[in-house]
Amino acid sequence: MEQISIETESGNTNDSQQDTKRLQKSRSKIEALLGPVETPEKGKVKIIRLEILRDEDQPSVVYYNSNETFSSYNPEGTNAHPCLLFSDIPKTVITLKEGTHWKLKVTFKVSDGTATGIRYSVDTTKDFAGMLVDSDLFIIGTFPAQEGPLEWTGPPTEVPSGFLARGGYKSLIKFCHEESTTVLECTQPFEIKKNW
Repeated sequence: MEQISIETESGNTNDSQQDTKRLQKSRSKIEALLGPVETPEKGKVKIIRLEILRDEDQPSVVYYNSNETFSSYNPEGTNAHPCLLFSDIPKTVITLKEGTHWKLKVTFKVSDGTATGIRYSVDTTKDFAGMLVDSDLFIIGTFPAQEGPLEWTGPPTEVPSGFLARGGYKSLIKFCHEESTTVLECTQPFEIKKNW
């Protein structure tokens, strides 16, 4: 599998929409000067596997898009992780220990052309208040169609600590490309505890 370097950007979806508008405006100016710019065929993105990596020798939590991809893309063998499917994400509560770190690793395939502007966003709300407590956007990049899968690992994120940080949360996770074409959208519940 090819490892991908990361570019991160923290912000919200409005920033992404503004960037898209700026790119479209720049493209229009270039086309006015040089004539039409050839657009590559739009690629399709398929998320194969999501892995939540945790500190302190805690096992990672791995989700697959189907039972077939579980046996195909599980590098340690089919008995290394339980087979959780994307449909299990809303039902699986992950425990994170306060003050530790976690990161997301995603395995995906690009087919039928070039997939531009692949990005991952996460909006986290606190359970009891339903209030947005964090919002991040990570730009993964632009990739041409390839036979094999690609991997991207996000930067480490520190789990907040303290009495007020403990409790239940929900993260709305979205993977998009092109002009906001949603590839995967799911809600991951998790809780922050003082100890495992």
